[in-house]
Amino acid sequence: MPELWNLQFGLVILATFVASAVSTSVGFGFGITLVSLLQFFISPVQIVGLGLLMSVANYLMRVLETRHTRTGGVALRVTLSGVLGVPLGVWLLGHADPLFLKRFFSVAIIAATVLLILAWRRYNHPRNVVASPRSVQVLSGALGGFMSGSANLGGFTIVLCSLVHDWNKALAHAVFSRYFLATTSASIMGMMLFGLYDRATVWAAFLLLPVVWVGHRIGLRLRAYIPEEQFRRYLMIFLAVLAVIGFVNTLWPGIET
Repeated sequence: MPELWNLQFGLVILATFVASAVSTSVGFGFGITLVSLLQFFISPVQIVGLGLLMSVANYLMRVLETRHTRTGGVALRVTLSGVLGVPLGVWLLGHADPLFLKRFFSVAIIAATVLLILAWRRYNHPRNVVASPRSVQVLSGALGGFMSGSANLGGFTIVLCSLVHDWNKALAHAVFSRYFLATTSASIMGMMLFGLYDRATVWAAFLLLPVVWVGHRIGLRLRAYIPEEQFRRYLMIFLAVLAVIGFVNTLWPGIET
């Protein structure tokens, strides 16, 4: 994995910092931010493998932060269904063509961003799975688990339920920190079983852990000082632009995969 050890590693550090800050601030987005930024110069399997390892550190800090928040049975239902959806996603990651995976990443990010924007235009802010029907929690959790294993985009669980009930910020952070920690851990174990990790990826993730911690601390400050609605709008525009550019990039002749 030589591309992780040249000058581009500086871009990986920057992408990791941004992803960690975004995830801590808004409650999701580590994977979607990292994939959006790294899709141009790292292979799909490397992006997902690296992102999953670093995500665990970010989500663990968030679980500790929200450990006193009661989630009822919501976290358990979403988490269990998410873990069950992971194996199929990891299988796709290990067997699909790299160019197909890059296009899959871009289309998934575009779809997620569009759905969130539509929800925002209708309700002024995104809505949440926390108050949604149990069937929606289970189905969205399973699809989110599949997306976590195939693309480190487990936030689809939030996207699919963005039209259901009001946003409870504290409860949402608690529920999804547990969900993301479980599905990410399951995805890592799946990648190990399929032999998709190499030593360079693991060492790179280990070296980036301090960056994840710094991003987490900055994310806490952003959450306190910047209105979440405004921050999410900027984030969605940013991700949509990157996703469109990434998809066009996969259509360009001679692209490296």
